[in-house]
Amino acid sequence: MLSSVVKHLCVGVDDTTHQHLVDSVDGTVLTGSSDYPILYQQILEQWPHSIIINSHDQNFSADWCFRLRSKFAVAEIPLVVILHQTDSELEEQLSLLPRLSVFHAHEENLDTLTMFVEMLVDEYTRDPFYEKQPNLQTIHRISQIWIKQQSAQITYGRLNDTGDWTSGYRLVLHRGGVIDTAGIEKLTQALCDPHPTIVQTDHNQMGDWLGVGEALYLALTQSTRPGFLRLRQWYSLQPNGAQADVAKDLPLSLPTRKLLFAKHTSTESIAQRLRNLEIRSMQVETELEILVRLGLYLISPTDHHDPLISTGKTPTLPEVPPTRWPAFIKQTRLDIWQQIHSSNLWDRFHWNCETTIEAQYTQTLKRLQDIEQSDSLTNANARRDWHQIYDILGHTKNVLQRWEHVWIALGGLDDSEQLIFSTALDTLKLQQYERANQILKKQEHPLLQGLQTWTASIVDHQHKQPHSVRTHLMNLDSILCSIPHPLPLFEAYKTVMYMMLEQWSMAKRQAHQLPNSHQTRALQNAIQKRQISQHLWVFRAW
Repeated sequence: MLSSVVKHLCVGVDDTTHQHLVDSVDGTVLTGSSDYPILYQQILEQWPHSIIINSHDQNFSADWCFRLRSKFAVAEIPLVVILHQTDSELEEQLSLLPRLSVFHAHEENLDTLTMFVEMLVDEYTRDPFYEKQPNLQTIHRISQIWIKQQSAQITYGRLNDTGDWTSGYRLVLHRGGVIDTAGIEKLTQALCDPHPTIVQTDHNQMGDWLGVGEALYLALTQSTRPGFLRLRQWYSLQPNGAQADVAKDLPLSLPTRKLLFAKHTSTESIAQRLRNLEIRSMQVETELEILVRLGLYLISPTDHHDPLISTGKTPTLPEVPPTRWPAFIKQTRLDIWQQIHSSNLWDRFHWNCETTIEAQYTQTLKRLQDIEQSDSLTNANARRDWHQIYDILGHTKNVLQRWEHVWIALGGLDDSEQLIFSTALDTLKLQQYERANQILKKQEHPLLQGLQTWTASIVDHQHKQPHSVRTHLMNLDSILCSIPHPLPLFEAYKTVMYMMLEQWSMAKRQAHQLPNSHQTRALQNAIQKRQISQHLWVFRAW
């Protein structure tokens, strides 16, 4: 009955394996890209119920799998990794991920691959469906609407008591809540559909937001596992910005509320806070897992300090029993390594746009150095990892610093917007202007809108369409008029757009308003010579 609903996404899989899956598994077999930003968008559009990954793909690594799973922490989409040679270290790393199977292509036939896929989909999709239990993927999709207080129309199907599947049921969320008395019951039914149709709408009325939150919370409770705090208790628990306020309205137990809201320093580890409150980890473990998977709270290995430490390693690391210290350090390094590959530059080190980048960089560097000095398992590979972590830290700082005045003027980007922004910048570095323009289209954040008008003007200038460039100039000017702070980057783009239109006097006047810099002088020189070269098409902060 679910064959038409179940979807499998193949990433880097060869034609023979792909055709075997098409012929043997129930459902639809799709082809995906290993390029992370593209794959992320494909998942949001297709919502597959399993992902089959070929380890021969150049982008594949254990970190790649961890990044993918972390972006869909609630959904926990099953993964099947096709290995072509024995790699015990890789398999050990992958074993940390639930709902992941490793297929040894050099030892097993393709029928075994089919069996792995079907077993994971049975556990993830079919069994919950026939038992009328919530589907993790559906919980993930609806929880994102609820957290962001968006409105949506959900069309879903139900497995009735007679065993018949009936489609066409409808539920409307108004800013994350329901407005009719049967809304929560409909939501409970919709959560059991493994692939409902969700279309965002523009309803402004506020519904029963708290009731929806409680239903989602209870639905996710069924998929938690013991051991979430086994090592994480030595890390710090931090609210994820304003989103953490949502936790106050969830049906949390008293011990969890004490842990979250009792007075404490932000540098204490979870274990220290639990000990101070005389709470056992088992009392809060399940609820903390839900809060972290929903993205309301963050568990960070780099955000805690403690002057009272029993290990004697360093006064800036948490109190960890000596017998657990090697495992803690090793896991900390792996967690940092996983986090720093996030496409969202802010997420890599849990930075925010409300504090200066330099201050956050200095603090993070000190914490990383403290952890590195305490790494009792340091070897050649560990030293290489730490050097690469520092390289990424420096690169992240430089990029965010160049754009710091933009965040001040326009505000930060959410996860999806940051991903689009990073992808567009990477595309522009390759001078693929048309592709970057397509990536930036239909965005609401003024930064992305401004970049889109800029890339569109380049494309139209190359195609010798001055009327279109003039339209883009007007759109950019409208964005600048709506911003209370100066934004030299967009002002520089505006100057070059005047040059594209050969309005040299306007370009000269505009350039005089820019802060003194090498780039400004290059612009003024180009205006004087009345020449436009591609080195003026800058894409970084002015």
